[in-house]
Amino acid sequence: MDEHKVFREDSFLRAVAALQHAAEQQQQQQQQQQRRRRRNRNGIQKILLMCEMRNYTPVIVFCFSKRECEANAQALIGSSSSSSSSSNGSSSNDTFSLTSEEERKFIAEIFQNAVNTLDEEDRQLPQIKSILPLLLRGIGIHHGGLLPFVRELIEILFQESLIRVLFSTETFSMGVNMPAKTVVFTAIRKWDGEAYRLINGGEYIQMAGRAGRRGLDDRGIAIIMFDEQVDPEEAKGLFMGGAAPLISTFHLGFNMLLNLFRIEDADPVYMISRSFANFQQHGRSLKLQQELQQLQQQLRAATDIRSLVTLPEGEKEPDFDVEEAISSFYGRKHELLQQGRLLRSIAMQPQQLARFLQPGRLVGLLEDDGTEWGWATCVQKLQKRKVPSTNAHEGPTEQLLVHCLVSCDPLSVQPLEPKGAPGGPPAKGAPGGPPEKGAPGGAPAPIRPHKPRPAPPVGEEGKDYVLEVVPFSVSCVARVSKCKMSLPAGGDVDSADARRSINFQLQIIQEKFKDCGGLPLLDPVVDMKVDHPQLAELVSRMAASEAALKENPFNGHPLCALYYAAQHKRMQMQTRLREIQAELEMQKKTAIKKTY
Repeated sequence: MDEHKVFREDSFLRAVAALQHAAEQQQQQQQQQQRRRRRNRNGIQKILLMCEMRNYTPVIVFCFSKRECEANAQALIGSSSSSSSSSNGSSSNDTFSLTSEEERKFIAEIFQNAVNTLDEEDRQLPQIKSILPLLLRGIGIHHGGLLPFVRELIEILFQESLIRVLFSTETFSMGVNMPAKTVVFTAIRKWDGEAYRLINGGEYIQMAGRAGRRGLDDRGIAIIMFDEQVDPEEAKGLFMGGAAPLISTFHLGFNMLLNLFRIEDADPVYMISRSFANFQQHGRSLKLQQELQQLQQQLRAATDIRSLVTLPEGEKEPDFDVEEAISSFYGRKHELLQQGRLLRSIAMQPQQLARFLQPGRLVGLLEDDGTEWGWATCVQKLQKRKVPSTNAHEGPTEQLLVHCLVSCDPLSVQPLEPKGAPGGPPAKGAPGGPPEKGAPGGAPAPIRPHKPRPAPPVGEEGKDYVLEVVPFSVSCVARVSKCKMSLPAGGDVDSADARRSINFQLQIIQEKFKDCGGLPLLDPVVDMKVDHPQLAELVSRMAASEAALKENPFNGHPLCALYYAAQHKRMQMQTRLREIQAELEMQKKTAIKKTY
């Protein structure tokens, strides 16, 4: 209803349609999750059958939720499990059984003896009645939601090797010394209370360390069910990372203080001084004091910037005030870098760049970690890729990818296919192979195992390079040139000749604009039509910073790089000095935890 009390039926229908669309999307996501769970359970059953055939039992299957533990166990025996057990402990419908007839009788006897110790009412509890069909088949469940009676019974049966498969949460790996021959991970992501994240190296070691029984197995087996693509660096940290360090989280609370004051002869200061947190803090402060003294000595020696610079043979020192010039140059340079980041955050939005990133466009690539690729050529239209969200209540998010032809270090390239030749000059022992197949606007091409590294600068002797089509996030596009080249007919960039031709055109264009300050860029206001209230002021401030840099005597000076590196080193030491002083000051205070 509007301000004139007129019911807007069209607006109401649009709102209802949007709500229906959101409900349909949520239903589709739920169906996808259900299909994924069914595939996962089928995979678990195949793995467990393989373990039974190869004598890899007992097996611990780690799940990261109580519901998943129970659902995976129930899926193995089917819906008829509730009626499959008889009074004498035999099973009439063994859809999935890992125990013999004699073992089932033994399990039923142990279960009956344990249940007889309970009251009649307690024997009718759902957990106690529903667990027997699983136990008879050698399947167990262990998580924090079980009754202590059921949990203890399952632990006894597992120790006696009557339970061959145990579905458990990670709590089973903490404090319970019950190893198995094989450990299976149903996933490598877990919900930690804030977001879905990969398990760390310490958690993996704790759980995978359950594989292998001392005196019984010469080796343990750990099986991981990957349900998504994992970055090699993350996998390396998972498998090769050490255990998490033991760090005290002690905080002095008001309740603790009040309780201490109630006790006669209790001294809070004495207790804190003898705590593990104070012990760690004291050791840390000694190291910081030593580092502080070293930094102070280095900064006293670096009062004159010339002490940090080793001039090349035959070079003379500049005839101007070096301290003032390099300080001004360094400050302006960093100010310009910050202004450039702000400009990119305003002008280089995906919705602004989408219409300019066509095949053939020249773009400057700068990754978030500071890796600079220089100028590259777009070879495909923008493609969307779904990435998992860190929020449990949200589905996967879409990420825009731009595929560019870049010069890569041959030793960092892993081909998608075993056949094919590299797209650049041949490298000795280089594994460079053909890029992924994918016509512009077609289905998304497969992603490489990991992103290659940029090739060394052109002109270094003995340095080879390989031309590869690499997908980059749109956020990596730092500059967009006005220049746009023509690609081979049909947009085919798979052949080595086509890649060399594109790279040769790029070198010609760069050489053409070398004397003009580089490739011409798209103007955010004139060309890209970006409308933002801060844009005009930001552009004027960047122009002023560039003008000040040009007037600085170090601009274009042959010794500029040496003095700039020395100033950067001195600024890093000053920053580290302030950080240490602030940390030492904080260590003098006792943090009191806020309780509400």
